[in-house]
Amino acid sequence: MGSQPTARVDHLAAHTAPEDHPLAREVCAGVRRGAVICADSRHGNSTCRLRTSVCNRGLVRQDIVRLRRGMPVAHAHDMTRPTALLAATVLASCAADSATVCDEAERLAIDCAGASADFDFGDCSGDNRTAAEQVVEAGCDGLRDGKSDILSQLCLGPLSNFFPWCDAAEIRCEPTADDLDASMCNGSAALCNRPFDEVVFATSHNAFSAASMGFLRPNQSKRMYVQLRDGMRALMIDTRMNDGDLELCHISCDLGSTPILEGLSEIRDFLECHPNEVLAVIIEPHAPGIDHVRAIESAGLDAFVYTHTPGQPWPTLGEMIDRGTRLVVLAEKPGVGTPDWYHHQWDLGFDNEFSVSRVEDFACNLERGDPSNALFGLNHFVTVIGGDEFLALEPNRATNLHAHVEQCRDHFGRLPTFLAVDFHDIGDVVPVVRELNER
Repeated sequence: MGSQPTARVDHLAAHTAPEDHPLAREVCAGVRRGAVICADSRHGNSTCRLRTSVCNRGLVRQDIVRLRRGMPVAHAHDMTRPTALLAATVLASCAADSATVCDEAERLAIDCAGASADFDFGDCSGDNRTAAEQVVEAGCDGLRDGKSDILSQLCLGPLSNFFPWCDAAEIRCEPTADDLDASMCNGSAALCNRPFDEVVFATSHNAFSAASMGFLRPNQSKRMYVQLRDGMRALMIDTRMNDGDLELCHISCDLGSTPILEGLSEIRDFLECHPNEVLAVIIEPHAPGIDHVRAIESAGLDAFVYTHTPGQPWPTLGEMIDRGTRLVVLAEKPGVGTPDWYHHQWDLGFDNEFSVSRVEDFACNLERGDPSNALFGLNHFVTVIGGDEFLALEPNRATNLHAHVEQCRDHFGRLPTFLAVDFHDIGDVVPVVRELNER
């Protein structure tokens, strides 16, 4: 290979970049041989698969963040040439000395393309050429302006279309006329007279774990407020203590985290802006329940919570809206000393198995809870070492969503209450849920 980027960069943590840039070298080698790249041999070929579109840009971002934090690259991917050009230029910009970032980024792109030394992106065309040029330009402009964070520079102008973490998505209250129509409940007049447990809620699995929020191996593309704005009506969240603070994170907060108050405040903002919506929050708590109660109260969400009396019928959405009790809080573990509105999920509901690696393995086997309970959570996502946009394509197709729902309706005798998916914005999730609620 030709020139290698020099090894100095502003790290997010106090680590030193390696003299060689191993991922950049792998990207180049992978483009040349057209083969699958396995950056970490510990995972073997089983995790290596063909990736064929710029939609895999999220993996590039994850590598950048891990390398800048001095962490090893722990997953595998393959890229077509246009994607590799983007990856190579970004990675070079992140790894190169600030004095030579422009030259190094362009030379690395040249080297990856296998072109001559006078290559000026001429072998690219249209959007691919524009994107590659803009990656380098953004990096250079950022450095000229005295800014060291290349990631923020990549989100300027048309470049933001190529990188999912650029979705800043400011939280603004901009309800539509339909949102403010008092005859509508969760977007439908028919749902106003339907009990909560007979409504299907589009549900975001690991809703907080979003690419746009800086998470590695995320389960969603965009922040929770945007998911709600797009039509998701139940959010699954995981919590852990991190350096003494309660945060939203999955498995390990090293993969990304958000202060719980920040995440819960997005839910409050949505409820305040959309007065005719009923939501659910499903918590997988790895901290005492009372800590979650305090966080919910601090976020101002306790003003919206609904308290269910065991053995009593569930109210209709219209009744919940009229009473101002528009948020159902469910926790997978019972709380000690918590108020009645902090419901233990398995006292009220049940779900199917959630550890599935192929669409063909979707089933309706009981995982937790009692099928005689009112609330049915249908886990409908594929997981292989965290979330993956590529793996959400097939599960989120309308045909596969309907097939799994019908399979489990035959098995349990009812539609799901919560249809949980990864990457809500891929496929047909919200339209399918709308169809199910129109039956």
